[in-house]
Amino acid sequence: MILLELPDALSNPLLWLAFSCFLLAIALTAVLMAALPTLLELARVSRSAEKLLDTLNRELPQTLEALRMTGSELGELTEEVSEGVQSASRTVQRVDQSFASVQKQAQTVSRATRSAFVGVKAAWKTFLKPSAAQEFTEATEPLPETTDTEEYVEENGIVNGVGAIVPATPHTTSPSVNLPPVAEPEESNIKSD
Repeated sequence: MILLELPDALSNPLLWLAFSCFLLAIALTAVLMAALPTLLELARVSRSAEKLLDTLNRELPQTLEALRMTGSELGELTEEVSEGVQSASRTVQRVDQSFASVQKQAQTVSRATRSAFVGVKAAWKTFLKPSAAQEFTEATEPLPETTDTEEYVEENGIVNGVGAIVPATPHTTSPSVNLPPVAEPEESNIKSD
C-alpha cells in the first residue's frame, strides 16, 4: 500500500483549526443571510400584533360593556314577552269564560222563549176552544133522525175517523192548503235498459 504523505504544513493542527473556523463563519453567514428576511418579517408581524393589542385594549372594554347591556336588555325583553304571553293567556281564558257564559245565557233565553211560546200557544188554543163541558154536551147530543149525514155534517160539524161527531166551532176556521198537482211521469221520458 502506498500512503500519501502530507506536507508538514497540512499536518499542523492550527491550520485545521483556522480552516474549521473559516467554514463555520461561512455557514453562519449563509444562515444569517437566509434568516434576515424572516427576522424582518417577524419584526413587522410583532409591530402589527402590538397595534392590534393596543386597539383591543381601547375597543374591547366598550364592546364588552355593549355586550353586557345587550344581554341585560335581552333578559328584560324575555321577561316582557313572557309577561305578555301570560297576559294574553289570561285574556283568552276570560274570553273563553265569557263565551261559555254567553252560550249558557243564550240557551236559557232560548228555553225561556220556547216555554213562553208554548204557553202563549196553549193559551191561544184554550181561548179559541170551547170549554170541555160544552164539548161534552155537544158530543153526547143524540143524532137527529135525518138520514142524510152530509147535510148534518155541513150544518153541525164533521165526522171524524171513528164515527164521533166533532162539532164545528164558530171561532175556528180551517186553513186551506193549496198543494201543487203531482205531475205524472211521461212514458216517453222513461228509458228502458
